[in-house]
Amino acid sequence: MYLKSKDRTQKIPEYEQRKRLTELLAEMATDIGLTSIRTADLERSYLPDYVRRGIKIEDLTRAMQEQELDRVWAQASANTTPQASEQKR
Repeated sequence: MYLKSKDRTQKIPEYEQRKRLTELLAEMATDIGLTSIRTADLERSYLPDYVRRGIKIEDLTRAMQEQELDRVWAQASANTTPQASEQKR
């Protein structure tokens, strides 16, 4: 469920992605015998600001590239659409 939530086409909100990650981590902890792990322990993480900014830049760059590809594709499709021929006089 967590990996599916990361698929952009699914448009899963970020808070739901975090919830699914926490659920996955809880299952993994239980599976290896760590039964004293609390939800608060799993929700805590450290991510330096420069790493967070790098991730954001990568995400924004990818989104811009996708938009440009969509624009180019739409333009190319419009240019290849058959046009009605003029009637003969």
